[in-house]
Amino acid sequence: MRIRLSKRELRELIGALATSVKRGCSMPSKYFNKKPVYDGMTFDSMAEAERYKLLLLREAAHEIVGWIYIEAAPTSVAAARQQRFPLRGYHGGKVSTYVADFVYKENATGTIVVEDYKGYKTDIYKLKKKLFEQTYCIPITEITRPRKKRAVA
Repeated sequence: MRIRLSKRELRELIGALATSVKRGCSMPSKYFNKKPVYDGMTFDSMAEAERYKLLLLREAAHEIVGWIYIEAAPTSVAAARQQRFPLRGYHGGKVSTYVADFVYKENATGTIVVEDYKGYKTDIYKLKKKLFEQTYCIPITEITRPRKKRAVA
């Protein structure tokens, strides 16, 4: 479907967009999610914030050792939740960076767990996941919210 605009209509549309940007109005996020704040940290979604709360409870119960820092991914303490991992290509050059939502160690097994909350798996995410798992030999655990079943009319 194509929309045809006259020059005047186009100028009015551009002017309206420019004034909304000047006023500080922002576009809705790409996937229409709300960014909640918990413990002074902004999360990408409500479900990710809920997962953070659950991991804090597991840490208090000594099931996990929270917020493991992997040497290949240097971060500050404030950014421990969103840990960055450089991804290298075939010849060792940096290709991209993968940002994990949560990294922790299971006390029972001693394994390091890298978690990523995914509502939708983009092609870029799939590529970064393959590069990460090949580079660090640690599988990424994907946490998703179960979809609501729609009633068939």
